[in-house]
Amino acid sequence: MRSAAVLALLVLLPGAAQGAWGDPVGDYEVGVTVGAQWDESSYKWTNGSQTHWYPFADIVGAGVSEPSDDSLAFEVGVADKKYAGNEPHKVVFAAYDFSFLYHGTNKSVVLVWHPDGGRPNRAELRTFDAGRPRADETFPLEETPQGFRAVIPKERLRDRDLIPVRAGDTLEQVRVRSSTGMTYYVSPCTARDPPDCWRARDFLGPPGFLGSYDVVRAPRGVGHLALTSPAPFRSSNGLATTYLFELVAHNLASESDTALVGLGPFPSEWRINTPTVVEVPGDSKVTFPVAVTVPFTHLHGNETYVNVTLTSQREPDARAAQAIGVVWTKVPQPSGHHAYLHAHAANGDAWVNTLEDDAEADAKATIRTRSYSVRYGFDRVDYVLRYGMLLQPALQSGLDFDLTRKVEGRIVAKFDHETTPTGTFTLSVIDADYKPLVVVATQKINGPKVGKGTEAAFDVAAAVDPKADRVPFEEGNNLLIEFELVYSRVREPTENVQGNEPALPVLVPEPSTLQLPLVEFLEVPDEALLSSLTRFSLVAKTATYKMVNPGDLAAFGVEVQNAASADESVDWRLIGANTDWAAVEPRATRLPAEGRATVLVTVRAPEDAEEGEAAEMLLVGQSRDDKNAQVFVRIVAQVTRAEDLESEEGLANRLRGDANASRAGVPGLPAAAALLVLAGGVARRRRR
Repeated sequence: MRSAAVLALLVLLPGAAQGAWGDPVGDYEVGVTVGAQWDESSYKWTNGSQTHWYPFADIVGAGVSEPSDDSLAFEVGVADKKYAGNEPHKVVFAAYDFSFLYHGTNKSVVLVWHPDGGRPNRAELRTFDAGRPRADETFPLEETPQGFRAVIPKERLRDRDLIPVRAGDTLEQVRVRSSTGMTYYVSPCTARDPPDCWRARDFLGPPGFLGSYDVVRAPRGVGHLALTSPAPFRSSNGLATTYLFELVAHNLASESDTALVGLGPFPSEWRINTPTVVEVPGDSKVTFPVAVTVPFTHLHGNETYVNVTLTSQREPDARAAQAIGVVWTKVPQPSGHHAYLHAHAANGDAWVNTLEDDAEADAKATIRTRSYSVRYGFDRVDYVLRYGMLLQPALQSGLDFDLTRKVEGRIVAKFDHETTPTGTFTLSVIDADYKPLVVVATQKINGPKVGKGTEAAFDVAAAVDPKADRVPFEEGNNLLIEFELVYSRVREPTENVQGNEPALPVLVPEPSTLQLPLVEFLEVPDEALLSSLTRFSLVAKTATYKMVNPGDLAAFGVEVQNAASADESVDWRLIGANTDWAAVEPRATRLPAEGRATVLVTVRAPEDAEEGEAAEMLLVGQSRDDKNAQVFVRIVAQVTRAEDLESEEGLANRLRGDANASRAGVPGLPAAAALLVLAGGVARRRRR
């Protein structure tokens, strides 16, 4: 039992570096199997201090800290990193698990160390979905004098809304424990009778309780805004198309805000349309679209990303960013241009992809059964054998099947005895849990009579199920080819049920090929959203950068065009520096269907404006009926005293006539009040 004095060491206090150091040496456990190998409840556990085996499972301390504004460090100390010397087994790995709640989501950071040094060490960031762990990402594991340490970028630790960690967040109920394992998948101990597999484990505190960690430091550039996307990347075989990305602007403050949308560098041949401003109420989130049109690109293995940014109008230092982009698959995905799937095998694994020659395949390897059943009769043996092959690399795009054509190909099996088999071919799209989402095609095939050491070809010509006409991409989905062989053979009189049986049939990869009746899968963007983003365009009627003398006026004219087949009311606003020098005429424009209208911006510099001061603004127009239908232009009026410039009152008057011809009512204001507002805007001299 730990004493109260020891337990006191395990209490965490709020702060930027929190930990519990001083956990007693020798309080860990070692156990031996008395039942199912991987179930800890089937182990008989005893105090590890009696054996001194596996001291690296003995936790003596752990902590969470912030080595920088942008990262969190998870550190564990152990009694020793060396074997005691008389252990019954060498373990393959030791794991140190920091589990916690983040915004109600179960997460963990697991430090995985290999005592034998034969495998790379790593840290895994995991999320638990429906109680099942999912490895999100891996990071380097550092060895320290006392144990191990992993540094996780705060940007990568996100909640269910994909919002990254920031100051004021809490990692709740942090618990730390250790465990050891013989191997990842199959233990060599299962061959022992009785098995004598040994493991070790330890819990920091009772039971593994470290406390809660309050994040103190905010990542650089992170304020009350966050920007996320449920599907930020698309995979492509290279066709020209338009992708419609969905982005979510989060306002974590209680006060509403207007965020300015910006774009980082992107290829000149791309066209990107997005709203210019997004209004986000306090403590809420707003979804907006970004349309990305790309040309034909045959760059398999390349990728291009664009940073979409949000900047708060209320607090310009508050920013958020989300990368979106296109990945051109290194191995082409099944499509109209890459319709053939070739079977491959190596080291007991089997898979299919669009490569005729896969560098990872073994030309001599065959495909063995995934499962089978055998029934022995008096004079015959009945077999049901099942083979499976997944697409590798996994499915990264949607599938568009041509229902007028069939799945065609050939599956070749090699037999070690005489028989006349039948086969059943099935092509499915499965989810991440291997559950069929849709059966694309299935067919029963009668095979030829075969002899010992001969091959049989099963020709596939299967109709596509109409339900598989178009299969959209979902993360975790994949293509699965299944083939079932059913046959009987004569049982020899001398044959032993447990031995002397002929070898089971195998599939032969090289001749086994399928042609899928695919057309190119192109996303079908929401036409209404796409129309929103491309509805308006704007052409400058004057220069958009001008110099102006103090006290004088500069006039800017733009022409906005409406591509829609219906009239639009467009409201105008100015965003930026020294917008109080400027006025927009009209504040709202009635834009006819497939028509155009003029908008005037006048900037009058204050009498006391200094050399170089400027009104740097975005003129933003937004449809009253569609928040995503926007247009903008950058306007700059810079003050100079070095040159005597002519006032542009006359130009403003000429443009004003055109602008007023398309005036629309200002929402919430009677016409007379609207005119007073505009007049007041022109007369302002006050500087921001």
